[in-house]
Amino acid sequence: MRHRGRAGRLARLVAVALASVISSTPPASASCAGRDAPQIVADSDVVLTGRLAQIDDPAPNYAPYDVAWTIEVVSVHKGQAPRTAHVVATTYTHEDVSAGGTYVFALEVNGTGLRAGGCQDLAAIGSAEAAALVGAAGPGGPPGVSGAVPGSAEIEQGPSDGWWASPWGMVLVGLVGLLLLCICGVGLAVLVGLLVGRHRGRTRTDGPVAEPDSTGTPFK
Repeated sequence: MRHRGRAGRLARLVAVALASVISSTPPASASCAGRDAPQIVADSDVVLTGRLAQIDDPAPNYAPYDVAWTIEVVSVHKGQAPRTAHVVATTYTHEDVSAGGTYVFALEVNGTGLRAGGCQDLAAIGSAEAAALVGAAGPGGPPGVSGAVPGSAEIEQGPSDGWWASPWGMVLVGLVGLLLLCICGVGLAVLVGLLVGRHRGRTRTDGPVAEPDSTGTPFK
């Protein structure tokens, strides 16, 4: 019963750890829920219109992952952007975007770079969503001088790592490690319990040692 109780506590610990990991992972659709054009523009640092000239896709064997966009900027409606803007985007929110198309981009400034953060942050020119974004952001102006504004530097896509390098891969590796640790702990506890039980059984079998009384007659 003691071993079962210990195993139960370890199982509950694994369940709590898993629930903590899941609850700490933001849902993929969090940036897509219920935002209108003014809210999208307010949440963005840069809103621009431009042609998506190139998509640099490392195509690793896991998902989601980041790709690099090269945008030929036509006009800037909010913030600043260079004539050729380099943007980091995530595949799961922009899987229908294709090179050669012209879009309205609502972007975030990330250090010295630009990032497309959510599935509502891009709309094809000619669509109602694009018109709403431009209407909320205001008239466009010319792009800035490259090198002086975020998004000027080209994005270097490193070699694609294995699936374990992705966020979900790291979570999975951590959970497997925790599970193995719990299994080893239960096995060690069972082994110790068996050794202690054998020792106690041997002690009871041997019994107390007979000692002689004052007349020389052995007694227990």
